[in-house]
Amino acid sequence: MAQSQGGMAEPQGGGAEIDGAGLKAATGTLSSNTTSATLVSQRSSNSDNEDHVYHVRWVELGGVKYPIVTQNENGPCPLLAIINLLVLKGAIRLQDMGGIVTAQQLKSYVMDALLGAMPGDLPEASQLNYQQNFDDAASILPKLSTGIDVNVRFTGVRDFEFTAVCSLFDLLQIPLYHGWVVDPHNQAQCRAVGRLTYNQLAEKVINDRASPDKEKSWNAEVCDHFLKDTGSQLTMVGINQLKDTMKDHELAVLFRNNHFITLIKHTGQLYQLVTDQGFLQMPSVVWETLSGVVGGGKFTDGDFRESPPQLTPEQQIETDAQIARQMQNEDAQAAASMANRGHGTNTRERPRQSQSGQQGSLGPNNITGSEIWMPEETLRGGGDDHSVPGRMASPDGDHNRPHAQSPTGSTGSSKKYALSVQPALTGGDL
Repeated sequence: MAQSQGGMAEPQGGGAEIDGAGLKAATGTLSSNTTSATLVSQRSSNSDNEDHVYHVRWVELGGVKYPIVTQNENGPCPLLAIINLLVLKGAIRLQDMGGIVTAQQLKSYVMDALLGAMPGDLPEASQLNYQQNFDDAASILPKLSTGIDVNVRFTGVRDFEFTAVCSLFDLLQIPLYHGWVVDPHNQAQCRAVGRLTYNQLAEKVINDRASPDKEKSWNAEVCDHFLKDTGSQLTMVGINQLKDTMKDHELAVLFRNNHFITLIKHTGQLYQLVTDQGFLQMPSVVWETLSGVVGGGKFTDGDFRESPPQLTPEQQIETDAQIARQMQNEDAQAAASMANRGHGTNTRERPRQSQSGQQGSLGPNNITGSEIWMPEETLRGGGDDHSVPGRMASPDGDHNRPHAQSPTGSTGSSKKYALSVQPALTGGDL
């Protein structure tokens, strides 16, 4: 797939419409089975979300200012994470609308990016496969403002069950990671968890806990303890693997604690993009460090220099209240995650009420892929290595993504193209 070029330009209008003739016109270069009807029918039931207004703040990265869409109390994490990443890598340009933007406009920008990423020299034999992946990705757009389902495997930071969500990130060339990884030195957990997905692990706990087979019941207890002990959906093993996997200055989206966060690696450290609307008037606060499982991050400016927010007494009171609400929400989400295991549900993104939902990577015209430009740094291009996250594996390529599972539990059709993922972290005697 073609890599989008970096470089930030002046804001310009546009964005493919995701309703009626606008979408049909935008997708006219594709075959007639493009999923415009699906998008139109789902949009009508989500009109309130489509018209919701989000505030934009400007931050400075490497001497260049970029518009970042901020998140209110119930903001759409996946939509904002994708948009901000595309802005920072120069794949889209937000229209200047007086510091606000609607969900409908944001989805139009995502559709523009999907269309712009289409390869111009795709072999005829591969066009139908690409069309199917495009249709799958487009079908996700209406859900970006309400929440999308992902199903992680606990073997590595790039291991997900392959679904239409993966197709969307793949076609947009956005690396998607998680940090919910089992400790390879914990032999018991490695044996019990294995290569199971979250859904499969939850079912195993429910079905095997009362089994007369002592080994099954014991393994179910081990799995249950693992899920309880990692309720934040992040482990130190996962954090360290993220550091080892990501390239310096690489931008990606991280799924963590039922939210989607824009992540960057800089000089070996991980940083989350700060998008909470509460920081709208604090341009010096751009990133927050990600170094532990339970918070404790420090705020930095766009050049990763520590920059604690300067708060008025009133703002400090509100910030303290937000932190208290965040802790309560995380506890509630952990409890809900445990309850969901009793219903066999996917790990679903919920409306966000905490500080970090994120996106992106930007740079001058000679920078490609998901890397952000920094002063006096030598950056590496994305290249064609299929081990790089966000790249598509060839029909015969090696990948670890099974077929997609629909929200109803049915198995999706086989795809010849899928996200390439790193080999499973096996650790221990599995």
